Amino acid sequence: MGKSGRPRLFKFIISPEFGERVDHRRLTRELFARIEQDLGARLEWVAVTHHNTDHPHTHVALRGVRADGQELR
Repeated sequence: MGKSGRPRLFKFIISPEFGERVDHRRLTRELFARIEQDLGARLEWVAVTHHNTDHPHTHVALRGVRADGQELR
């Protein structure tokens, strides 16, 4: 838990080169599936992709608690 006693929140920005040619939804899902596989745990996350800039990119917020309730470190 963070200093406030609340779970941590991890923030990511996925900004691939040539982002206008990438399926951001698929890329993000595949990336986080791989992270879950590597950690051996299901994770809770949300994402939003911006296409209104010169460089399309995706923001991801990852809850600092595994699906089983254990703190993610």
